[in-house]
Amino acid sequence: MPAERPISAIKPGTSLNTELVKAHAGQFSCDAVCVFTYTGRGLPNITALHQCVNLVELNLSDNLVSKIEGIETLSKLKKLVLTNNKITRVENLGSLESLEHLLIQGNQITSLEALNLPLLTQLPKLRSLYLKNVDGSQPNPVCKEKDYKQTILTALPDLRNLDGERMSFPVSVLVVLT
Repeated sequence: MPAERPISAIKPGTSLNTELVKAHAGQFSCDAVCVFTYTGRGLPNITALHQCVNLVELNLSDNLVSKIEGIETLSKLKKLVLTNNKITRVENLGSLESLEHLLIQGNQITSLEALNLPLLTQLPKLRSLYLKNVDGSQPNPVCKEKDYKQTILTALPDLRNLDGERMSFPVSVLVVLT
């Protein structure tokens, strides 16, 4: 049996597998992994995380992920960070009923249709959505659409933070005030 390579020796662009997930998280089984961060490694896709059923925080920023997939079994996930990837569409999040924070700034989401607001409305605990940073950096192209902010807030009235800006009033009050 070959000796295990340290995490730092793994080639950029290598797909995750269950052994790598366990080794990187310092756990003996995937179901013991509660927080997983794997950033800046050239990861091309989200794989091998379906067994991490107790995962509450996942950070795969600064990789090459182009599609949100392979996380449908992570029903306890509260925070998903996919900043600076190659994502063009929000999808496959409908089963993440515990998701509170979705950070996807610095991707390639070009339209409200690709943002998939009907899917986001299925996330009952979603309170924070980042499509760009509070200072305007790392925007997705969708952020340039007319009425982008109001459209999102109307579709997601329970959202309390959009792009780092706190929403202190329910959206119905904001509509009356504007």
